Amino acid sequence: MKFSVRIYAEALAKALDNKTKEEQKHAAEKLRQILIKNRDRQKLNQILAEAEKIILKRVGAAKVLLEAAEPVSDKIKRQIKESIDKKVFFKEDVKPELLAGIKILINDELLIDASAKSRLNKIF
Repeated sequence: MKFSVRIYAEALAKALDNKTKEEQKHAAEKLRQILIKNRDRQKLNQILAEAEKIILKRVGAAKVLLEAAEPVSDKIKRQIKESIDKKVFFKEDVKPELLAGIKILINDELLIDASAKSRLNKIF
């Protein structure tokens, strides 16, 4: 029987909620077995991304991806955290090809692109 990504993700989020590391490992293994049985292994990345969104929403947190040409200062991170007004989990990628500036992706939904590369692309 095939299930939607959303159904799998909700089940995974529920299975991981308030569990020990060992119980979480067991739940992840169970999901893997179910995906193989249902021939849905190709959905794994989508399921994990959706489960992450569900868990972040449940705990009132935000995931912020920062892409910049250089490491982002603590001051900027603090300003971003204050503007979001939630618990924030940062992931930072240094991408020299951006030349300067920053790209901010919040919960895989909101993108602020203030990079020099995007501005140059708009000009040319």
